[in-house]
Amino acid sequence: MRISNNTMIEHAMRDIGANKVRVANVQRDITTGVRIHRGSDDPTSAARAAALRQQLAVNGTYAENIDRAGDFLMNTDEALTKLNDAMVRIRNLALQGASGHLQQSDKEVIAREVTELRELIRTVGNTKDAQGRYLFGGLKTQTEPLPAADVTLGPNDAGTMSVEVAQGSTMTYNVTGFQVFGDLLAPAVAPSNFPPNVFGTLDELASFLNGGTNDRSITDTSLARIDAHIDSLSALRTEVGARIQRLDLAKIRYEDMNMTLDGLLQDTEATDIADASLRLNQYEAAFRASLSVGARALPLSLVDFLR
Repeated sequence: MRISNNTMIEHAMRDIGANKVRVANVQRDITTGVRIHRGSDDPTSAARAAALRQQLAVNGTYAENIDRAGDFLMNTDEALTKLNDAMVRIRNLALQGASGHLQQSDKEVIAREVTELRELIRTVGNTKDAQGRYLFGGLKTQTEPLPAADVTLGPNDAGTMSVEVAQGSTMTYNVTGFQVFGDLLAPAVAPSNFPPNVFGTLDELASFLNGGTNDRSITDTSLARIDAHIDSLSALRTEVGARIQRLDLAKIRYEDMNMTLDGLLQDTEATDIADASLRLNQYEAAFRASLSVGARALPLSLVDFLR
């Protein structure tokens, strides 16, 4: 079989090129630490790595949801604590005001403090989170829930905000103003089955104190309603605390899961340095040999055979 010089040259160049590509590929595997650069390198492992990355991305989305809801709930818990403290102070003032040993002027001083605490409660009710959302505005997070002119002009929206924390699992992470303060449209003196809102209760207490009403009105009416508001706040704080705990546990679970997924991803696509180093030595030896053989074969011509 007759082989031309061009054929020899083409074969030599092809072999040199193939060996050079193998050397370059294994060098890239070592320097990058990854052995899969395209699907054809290892289709099965590439598909597995893609699935692992997708799961990590999904977990990342859930973690972001958890952080966002957790921050909102932490701010809510802090606000509820302040509201509870204010209501406890008001209860103590109501007890003082119900004392039969106080002069009317003393009761009026207590009434002024109740009014100041009412304004504090309204201010806390307008607390925003770091993103500028009102905590107790329901779904109307950009509208002040308790305006200074008249709290009944606020949205008093009962809409709830939810976030997905796992596949098929959502959590409500806001507490509405309706839950905290009651129906702002309810009259100060309402039927027994429709208790007044917090502000109506405080206005009523201040009115009892300023008007010289019989002390029994304070103990039988205001104190009972104040206690009901405090109990409601305590229940809300317990509920918010439980939600925060649930989110904390979910976040820990995702962190543990991501560590496992990262390990699996590393095992799937990471370069085995020891094996790659051995292959690099083999490929470099083959590349040098192909260069040496090519250097001898390529210059041959008819003149070389006529010597």
